[in-house]
Formats: sequence, structure tokens, C-alpha cells
Amino acid sequence: MKTKVLITVLIIFSIFSLNTNKVSAQWVQQNSETTFDLESVFFTDANTGYCTGVNPNTWVGSIYKTTNGGNTWDSLDVHPPAPYPIFFSDANTGYIGCYDLILKTTNAGSTWAEYQLSLGIVIFSIHFPDANTGYLVGNDMMNGLAVVLKTTNAGGLWTDISPTFGDEQVRCIHCTDVNTCYMGFSGSDITTFIMKTTNGGSTWIDISPPFTQEVWSIFFVDGNTGYATGQGDGGECQILKTTNAGNDWTEILSTNEFPHGNNIYFSDANIGCVVTDEGYILKTTNAGNTWNAEASSVSTDLNAVYFPNDEIGYIVGNNGVILKFDESAGIDNPVFPQKNNVIIYPNPFKTTATLKINEALQINNAELRIFDTYGKEVHKITNISNNEFEINRTGLSNGLYFYQLFEKQNIIDTGKIMID
Repeated sequence: MKTKVLITVLIIFSIFSLNTNKVSAQWVQQNSETTFDLESVFFTDANTGYCTGVNPNTWVGSIYKTTNGGNTWDSLDVHPPAPYPIFFSDANTGYIGCYDLILKTTNAGSTWAEYQLSLGIVIFSIHFPDANTGYLVGNDMMNGLAVVLKTTNAGGLWTDISPTFGDEQVRCIHCTDVNTCYMGFSGSDITTFIMKTTNGGSTWIDISPPFTQEVWSIFFVDGNTGYATGQGDGGECQILKTTNAGNDWTEILSTNEFPHGNNIYFSDANIGCVVTDEGYILKTTNAGNTWNAEASSVSTDLNAVYFPNDEIGYIVGNNGVILKFDESAGIDNPVFPQKNNVIIYPNPFKTTATLKINEALQINNAELRIFDTYGKEVHKITNISNNEFEINRTGLSNGLYFYQLFEKQNIIDTGKIMID
């Protein structure tokens, strides 16, 4: 564990210590104008995207759309019960799974047709491997049954292809072609974690690895290479990988430092992202060989992640959280190129420290962000207009932290803070 922590510290410090004239892209919170729990997100291009939201007290839902890359989100005049997964098979045709109901649009969300299931199920995942063939999975909560449905005519008719289950709850489905699909399961005392079909759902086989406990999300980048996330048998956050179509699985991440993985997405063969409860983001750029924690600036549960391309990503979570990552949106920084613009004393400190900014810099509405060694934002001071102010350790435990000081999105300084 000490080795893992040291590696993470070095990774985070290397990110925060870059001395360039361009600020690295970060996950930036967008204005969703809702407090609903956002459950799923899907983009049909870099600018046009959709997400679903649920009122956690009433199950009444809403659908939101952006046409300007997440800068603003409009609530569509649709309020189905418990809308969770969303999937678009092309720019105009999309599906949303709700409580006992499927919504379909053929005009980019302007109108939605309803398909009633009358099965009493909550739908958790939808995937269309082509324009006509689609699969969805959900759970009949009253009777404790998992359900798998299939369409071959673009949602005109859905047929039950459920295998015989135990007490498992099905959480996700991902298909690599019209006949080959993978399902992930969760629940107490379950014995099946991943199932696979190679004949369009006529039969399903158990391909569960022996070292996992729950699988909440599965994603394949090609016919052989796939990833799954959830939690291991000790409750630890777990990420799995297969390179032979699920015949064998390797545990590529297992740690108690993060909650279980909620969703996984790869924008290409190398770049992937996992989101968890409590605002954690894990990202790989080398096909899962290493995973780095990235700062989210929130502590709420994160439910879904989507990358329309390699440079842009979106994450949605509870309480209306929407985060955006834009690799191409680094900010030119001619104002503060020099190092050592900030002095913090004492450092280490026990209760309070003073942060002093170079008097040559005119400060107006700056912001200080403090991150733990896993890249999670743990403290923020805003509206800084003086060149000297106090940092209070309230709520922060002893240990090493990193800071970034910004003004108008220009980075003034970065460094380390130690609390003892």
C-alpha cells in the first residue's frame, strides 16, 4: 500500500509541477440548472449531448440536451418515471430506458414515442450494436427477477430473452456485434458476475472470474479486448480486463482507496475512464496498464462517463453534477509564467498557515484549490482579492496536499502543503 500511495503522490505532483505556458485541461463543472440525480450521458457529436435525471424522492425524471458542448443544458418537456440509461444509434435515433417504459426519438429529442413493457422492471442498461438490433437489461424489483429484452426492428418490438437467474441483479450490457453481448451483475451472495452470449441471446454462459464480487459496468473496445468495473470480494474498487473475449480476466486495479466503480468508458484502445461514488475519477492512457486519479472538484456520487472523442469527455452524477474535460482547451498564460509566485508559511503547519502572493501581481477574485494525494479536491477558497490570506486546516487530516492558485483561469502557482 505504501508503494501505491508513493506512486500516486509522484503522479499528482508531476501534474501540478508542470512549468509551461499552457494550463493542463481539467474536469470543469458545468451548469446543469437541476438538482436531479443525473444517471446517464450520451453525445452524438462533440457539441450535441443528452443526459437523464431522476428526482431521488419521487422517481420522476427529466431529459436534458445540450447543443453547445455542455455550456448550457435545456430540459426537454418529457418527464418519465425513473429514466436511467440512454443510447443513440445515430444522430437522430435514441432510446431511454425508464420504469417499465422505453422512450424512442427519431428527431434528435424533439419528440419521444413510448413503448410500454408491462413487466414492472427498472431498466439499467441499453446497447444497440447496429441500427436495428438492441438489447436492454433491467430488474423486476418486486419479484427479484433480472430481465433481458431484445429488439431486431429498432425498438418496434421487444422480446424477452432472459436466461434463468438466481438472486442476481443485472446492472449492464455491452455488445461487440449483433450476436455477442456481455452482462454484469451485482447483489448479495451472488455467484454469477459476468455472462456472455454468442448467438444473440438464445443461450448465455457464465464467464465470471473467481476474484470479483459485483460488476456494474462493462465496455469492449473491440471483439476481444474488454474492461469491467465494480468491486472485489473485499469491497475494494476493482477494474478487470480481458484480451480474449472474456475467456480470461485479469485484475488490473484493486484498491480500498476508492469506492466501487460505477461506470467505465473508453474513447479508443488506450484512453479510458472509470467514475465512482464520492466524486472519484480514474483515468488510463495506456490501455489500463496504469490508472491515475484526477481531480473532480466534487464529492457527490458520479454515475456515468462518455467521451465523444479522445479530447473531450463528460461525467454526470448526483445533485445535478455535470463535469467536462477538454484536452484542447488549455489556456494560454502569459501573465504568470514565472515560478515561486507564492510563499506559504509555516509549511508544514498544524492549524493555520499564511499564503502570501508576490506583491508585483495584482490579485482580483482569485481561487485556491487544494487536492489530496489521489487528485480529489478537498478544499477551496474563492473570491481572493488580497495578496495575503489565511489557510485553515479545518476538515483536513494530517498529511501531504497539493494546491493550485488561479485567477481568471490563469494559473498563478502550484505547490505542496503539509499538515502535521
